[in-house]
Amino acid sequence: MMHEYKKKFASDVIFYGISSGLISLFGLITLPILTKTLSPDLYGVWVQIGVTIGLLLTFITLGFQMTVVRFLSGNEDKQRVSSLFHLMLGIVLLNGLLFVLITFFFQKVLSSFIFADVSFHHFVPLTGLWLMAQAIYAMHISFIRSRSKIKLLSLINIGLSTLHILILYTVLIVFTGNIEMVLILYILATVILSVIIYLFEVVRTVDIYVKVHDLKSTLKDLFKFSLPFIPNHPLGWILASSDRYFIVHLLSLSENAVYSVAYSLANVLSLFYMPLGFVAYPLLVEFWEKNQKSAVRDILEKSCRVYIFFVIPSILGLYVIGPKLILILATSDYIVPSTLILWVCLGILFLGFEQINVYIIHLTKKTYYTTFIISIAAVLNIVLNYFFIKAIGIEGAAISTFISYLFLATFVAFLARKELHYSFDIKFTLKCIFASLIMLFVIRQVAISSIFMMLLSILLGAGIYLALTIFLRCFTKEDIKDIKHIFGFD
Repeated sequence: MMHEYKKKFASDVIFYGISSGLISLFGLITLPILTKTLSPDLYGVWVQIGVTIGLLLTFITLGFQMTVVRFLSGNEDKQRVSSLFHLMLGIVLLNGLLFVLITFFFQKVLSSFIFADVSFHHFVPLTGLWLMAQAIYAMHISFIRSRSKIKLLSLINIGLSTLHILILYTVLIVFTGNIEMVLILYILATVILSVIIYLFEVVRTVDIYVKVHDLKSTLKDLFKFSLPFIPNHPLGWILASSDRYFIVHLLSLSENAVYSVAYSLANVLSLFYMPLGFVAYPLLVEFWEKNQKSAVRDILEKSCRVYIFFVIPSILGLYVIGPKLILILATSDYIVPSTLILWVCLGILFLGFEQINVYIIHLTKKTYYTTFIISIAAVLNIVLNYFFIKAIGIEGAAISTFISYLFLATFVAFLARKELHYSFDIKFTLKCIFASLIMLFVIRQVAISSIFMMLLSILLGAGIYLALTIFLRCFTKEDIKDIKHIFGFD
């Protein structure tokens, strides 16, 4: 039974990881469409709409995306699942409707705040409608996630992203339309897809039940878990992005551009921890509710090992090839020091550990812990940014973010291990570091002057690293058995 879970977990992680990579690639496709058809002001409006939705989405959903997964995963009582989901969905709909009404009645005030220009006030209601549509979609995606249908979820996300590109291209390129029409079609597409998911995934699998027993007690449990996620999002934004404001005001816009390019490149590392956590959480909830803590421990230990195996060589690889890759893809204005990329990568390394460990806190429903820790980390980040950037420039921003994420990861791991003690394989980690250092020494000898040589050095590095990890016996007999089972060789 456990072997089947491992096989599904591994295949879902791979599938979701590939889909996330494709969606990131789609983002690169939309950039030239937007920048070549919109004026700088209108492109700025588009960016601000996206930023606003990203910042406010958790306020509209009230943190129920994670709550759906935590309270519904592994629950086989269809009536209970349906009633809880419809209760949360109803609250989100009412909250979203309230926000939409605010955007209609206070268009000019909100336009001045969001866009710094009242002439763009007609975009405010569209922003409100798109935000509500995104909230509804997020709730339905969370329902699918709670059912552990990760492949279906991935295909739906890819489908919606593809549809967005087609809408963007058709409206702006083929018909030379305007951004308002793009937004309207985006809203319609998102709502229609949400309705389809509701009918074929929610209604078809758990039917429609709205009666909730012990409503007051249920609401208390739901909000106690979900509400801490609301401040967590802006606090997380402070940790991830506030350094850009310090760089702009203490240094310059051009320095901020260099830092942002380095950060964007290093952020590729998130592809190693995001799929693991996204896929693991519903399984962790299911095992936790069945009091199978050994299975929870096994998944967390395996997730950490997989993360370490991939992220350590990637950090050292980016340290070597990152600056050269940026020069190939961009202009000579973007000269990025290797040490800057290294500090940013180390920060993301510890963010990944925090993201894996934080699920234990979610399992215990003590989400208020994370709000407290993130608040301290955010304040620490602001203070360090001010002093470090003034003292040593943009590398100071990377170092302050690294220290803040290290603090966050350490305290989250400490709290998580108090709830569920699981082992961290230090011997395995040291072997991966040693193999990565040998790989680093070899690929530094390669003269990289083109994309072809870049790809060649990546393949060479990957081959050396894999060979060394096999030679150093990083993989246990159980690991080899699991790998064979996953790929059907047993």
